Amino acid sequence: MPAVRGKKASETARSSGVKATTLRLWLPAAAVLLAIAGAASYWGGDSDSTAEVSSGPRRDGQWIWTRTDARSFEELAKDRPALVLAVHVATMKDDLVAHRALSPAVAGPREVALVVRFDDSFHRVWEAAPPTERVIAELLRVVAEARATGVTVTELQLDYDAPVRRLPEWAALVRQVATRVDVSIWVTSIPAHLRDPHYGERLRGAVAGHVIQLFDTGLPCSRGKAAELGAQLRRHALPFRVGVGAFERRRGKRVSTEHGCWARAAHAFDVLPGMRGRMVFPAAASALTVAALLEEPES
Repeated sequence: MPAVRGKKASETARSSGVKATTLRLWLPAAAVLLAIAGAASYWGGDSDSTAEVSSGPRRDGQWIWTRTDARSFEELAKDRPALVLAVHVATMKDDLVAHRALSPAVAGPREVALVVRFDDSFHRVWEAAPPTERVIAELLRVVAEARATGVTVTELQLDYDAPVRRLPEWAALVRQVATRVDVSIWVTSIPAHLRDPHYGERLRGAVAGHVIQLFDTGLPCSRGKAAELGAQLRRHALPFRVGVGAFERRRGKRVSTEHGCWARAAHAFDVLPGMRGRMVFPAAASALTVAALLEEPES
């Protein structure tokens, strides 16, 4: 489980001593990057699941956590009109209230994916009966209020670093949400989730797909780890996008993350069945930096 997420950088940097810095694709780990492209050779064999991933279009996107992110999106979208705008509109905490964040219309009246972040305090709700109805009521309110701003809601992203031992309860909640909310549901996954052998089964039929996050997870970037993730993505047979970060973190003078490495490694996943695109978390990075992460790497 990630100790510090990019999506919570503003509230954690002061206390943790972690500072975000611009993504650098020339990190020392860059020596590994070209080798990672060969990781697809490890992905032979059949999926453990009998399910087949349905075909679908690729749509890249950008998460919007600040107004600065929104401005960079508007610049980037001039040349990429199909880019998914995924706006953090609310955070769900253990009080079971969807606390408002950005307006879904922060970049104007257009198609929007709504992102509801489930705070780590939400872990505590599993200690009692699942709060299904209250969560559904809040999500329905979020969608209704978003539509009232004039945007067209295309999907709802549920962003939760669910504890692995709570994946059955979380998947059951997601299934109930999917029957009541009239938009496509996507969920965020982290590498630890993919190690659950039943992860795909738990979510199949309820979600349009999942976004596998490859930043702020603590997972070392290597050819072996990339191959392992690729095999897991194939095995679970769910449509997926890849989430990458356009920034690095520092502890003092040392870069403490490998986000650039994973951003390059993720291009190897393009050959997998179910690949639906990538999502970039900019952390105030420029449109040029985000665009670079959406391009194919130079050979």
